[in-house]
Amino acid sequence: MFVLRIPVSPSAVEQIKSDLTKVLAAVKSLHRAEALGRGLGFQTYAALLSASRSPEPPVVTVSGKAFVHYLENHSFNADPAEFYAAAARVAIRGVLDAMPRL
Repeated sequence: MFVLRIPVSPSAVEQIKSDLTKVLAAVKSLHRAEALGRGLGFQTYAALLSASRSPEPPVVTVSGKAFVHYLENHSFNADPAEFYAAAARVAIRGVLDAMPRL
């Protein structure tokens, strides 16, 4: 089983939010943000933002199931692959930043 783990820095949160805005435009902004928080293991989006601003942002496990579950509870349909893709782009950017010669 593949497990995707990413650091939740403020820039990572903004990158994922931006990607989700493009692919889930029909979902209300508030619900996208709250689903993002759940998908990254937090109880709320505010908790995610607070953790992302800590001196050493945590590394979290990405959960498409939690992301989609939140949206389904608010009458929105989403494919977890869209969330995983947005988080994976953050992971790839992190690797490229750390190893620019790659």
